Amino acid sequence: MLRALSTIRTGLEAAQTQIDVTANNLANVNTTGFKRQRTLFQNLVYQNVQQPGALSSTQTRLPIGLQLGTGVQVAGTQPIETQGNLTKTGDSLDTAINGNGFFQILMPNGTIAYTRDGALQLNQNGQLVTANGYLMQPPITIPTNATSITIAQDGTVTVQLPGQTTATQVGQIQIATFQNPAGMQLMGNNLLLQTGASGAPNIQQPTINGTGAVMQGYLEASNVNVVNSMVDMITAQRSYQLGYGFGECGESDAGVFGKLMTASRTWHAELIGPILCMVLGGCAYMPFHKPKAYQPLPLPPMEKTAPVLANGQIYQPQNSVNWFSDHQPGVWGM
Repeated sequence: MLRALSTIRTGLEAAQTQIDVTANNLANVNTTGFKRQRTLFQNLVYQNVQQPGALSSTQTRLPIGLQLGTGVQVAGTQPIETQGNLTKTGDSLDTAINGNGFFQILMPNGTIAYTRDGALQLNQNGQLVTANGYLMQPPITIPTNATSITIAQDGTVTVQLPGQTTATQVGQIQIATFQNPAGMQLMGNNLLLQTGASGAPNIQQPTINGTGAVMQGYLEASNVNVVNSMVDMITAQRSYQLGYGFGECGESDAGVFGKLMTASRTWHAELIGPILCMVLGGCAYMPFHKPKAYQPLPLPPMEKTAPVLANGQIYQPQNSVNWFSDHQPGVWGM
C-alpha cells in the first residue's frame, strides 16, 4: 500500500502541473502572439525485480521479467509554434508576422529580446516601441510631420511627408529566426530570450530565406483552442480526482470502489461503475453508486393492532414478540 501511495503521489503532482499549464493557456487566450504549451510526461525508473531473459534453468530463459514502475514525472512544457489567426485592426502601427520569425526588442539592460507581439507604439521621440516602451531593433524613427506610414511585407517602412509626391523610407524591420524556437526562455510581457537550446538568432529581412512576411494593420491572435483546452482541463482534473480517491481510500475493495465512484460521478460514472462492479466481485458493491430509482422503500410504521390477512382472518402471532419479528416471507403476499 505504501508503494501505491508513493506512485499515486507522482501522478497527482503531474496532473497538477498539467492543470496549471492548461489554465495558463486559457488565461492567455486573448494575448497577442501567445503560443500555447503542452505538458510532456515520462515514466520514472523501474524496479527490476526479475530480469527479462534471466536463466530459469540451465537450458531455458524467462520470456518476460518482473519490473515495477514507480510513477510519472513531468519531462517539460513545450510551446506549440503554430501560426495564430491574423486579426485585422486597421491601425497603421499594428504589425503581424505571417510565418516564421520574431521582432527584435532592445531591453533596458542592453540585451535583445524577441516577440511575436506587433502592437507597436510611438514614444516621445517618434521611435517605434512596444507597449512597455522598449525600442524595436533596428531603431526606426517616424518624422513628426509624417502624414501616413506604410510598412511593406518585406519590412520596408516608408512615410509620406507634406509637399512630397513620393514616399520616404525611414527604416527597415528585420526579424530573427531560430533553429529551435521552442527552446527559448519565456520572460513575460510577451518577450522571449535566446538560450543554448534555441541556438543563435538568424537575422533576416522578412520574406527572405523562409522568414515570415510583415502584415501591416494586423495582429496575430493566440493559437489557443478554447474547446481543446477545456477538454484538457477536464481530463486533468478527473485524473487528479481519481488519483486522490485512490490515495484516500483504505485497503479494502469497498473503500477503493466508493472513492472511485465519488471522484468519477460527474465523468463517465455510468461507464466506470458497472465495469468496476464486475471487477471487484459483483453487485455487492453497487450501494456505493446505486441509481436513485432503485433505492429500497422504507418499512411501514409499526402497527398497534394485528393486521388483517387477505382472506379476512386476523393474524395471530406465534409468541409475544411483535408481529414483524416472526414474519416469514410470503405471509403478507410479498
